[in-house]
Amino acid sequence: MFIVYRKIGKRNMAKSIKNISKTLIIPPGSEEHFISFPRDPTGADWFDQGVALAGFSRLTAGYLVRHSRARYHFGVYCTAGEVRYRSGTAGGVLHRGEFLFIPAAQMQCLSTTEPEFRMFWWLLNPEHPRWNGLRERTSTICRTWRCGNELTVLTEMLYRESQTSSGPVAESFCRLVLDYLEREFSEPEAEREVRQRQQMEQLWNEVRKNLGIPWTVNRLASRMGLSVSHFHAMVMHYYHATPREMIRRFRFDEAKRMLLYGDAKLETIAENTGYSSAFALSRSFRKHLGICPREFRRMPPMSVAE
Repeated sequence: MFIVYRKIGKRNMAKSIKNISKTLIIPPGSEEHFISFPRDPTGADWFDQGVALAGFSRLTAGYLVRHSRARYHFGVYCTAGEVRYRSGTAGGVLHRGEFLFIPAAQMQCLSTTEPEFRMFWWLLNPEHPRWNGLRERTSTICRTWRCGNELTVLTEMLYRESQTSSGPVAESFCRLVLDYLEREFSEPEAEREVRQRQQMEQLWNEVRKNLGIPWTVNRLASRMGLSVSHFHAMVMHYYHATPREMIRRFRFDEAKRMLLYGDAKLETIAENTGYSSAFALSRSFRKHLGICPREFRRMPPMSVAE
């Protein structure tokens, strides 16, 4: 088995491909590195392991992929930025260092307004013996990947090795990558962890829908029925951020979305996203992106399909 990345030219990346079941929007400046085989163009060895397609992506604001009823299991590991996800059973935000698993036969959707988002991704055949045990899962899983750094290093080493040779070293890296995937995707979460994570995602969905509310840590902890210290620890455990940082992230993300895909005034955007004023909104953009909201709005617009 050999893996190499095939880079698509930037001129070919401004695409919007739509049909009844699938939507794909790849904005300018994005890069896709797909897995292919130097000796076998059909990728037979890879397919024999039940991986229909895989790769590494560096994506920009406006990216969207959606399958209404996906044929394959979808696995993603985020290495930079963040991306919103939706499935038939859940929705939320995937952060750096987390992996996402969405089972086949469900709606699968990823979209981002981040200036840059990076991920490894895999489409796994649910009929293959290596992955058919995952068919029993009906719920989406989003959690910190304990072996994410190892997988990143292995994949990068595999890429370099496959560029210079196609011997046993490349094969060994390939087997290790598959073993890490199988272990992580097959490992069940404890029932309590699943319930807590679902409750947390429901809370964050409520926050996203009501960003104009002056959310406080006390108020959020009360909604979860937890003490402030316990709630803070849970948020740090699942998201590697404080509750206040999560709220700021949601407000900033929604402000970016409203700027990219609407024409509301800055004052209106600030009011709807929980900023105290248009000045506070502008200050946040300069701090995090180095540009003002009006400059961000002039970025090439992309129509996000719903």
